[in-house]
Amino acid sequence: ADPVVYHMLHEDSGNISYPAVGGLSDQIRELREYIELPLLNPELFLRGVLLYGPSGTDKTLLARAIASNVDTNFLE
Repeated sequence: ADPVVYHMLHEDSGNISYPAVGGLSDQIRELREYIELPLLNPELFLRGVLLYGPSGTDKTLLARAIASNVDTNFLE
């Protein structure tokens, strides 16, 4: 097992709809294409995604929205 993943905490992603993530429609569209589509069709894609960028750019909120909408685990 990967020691980094082993030390992550499993958290409830909540029930966050995409409209609740206001003002980020372009980012939502891209993330749905890059993350949601592969999760729903795993046989067509590689595994794993890393969101990166400056603090305060809603990476965590977007990750929670995706996890909530595709009913998958959210690790932080």
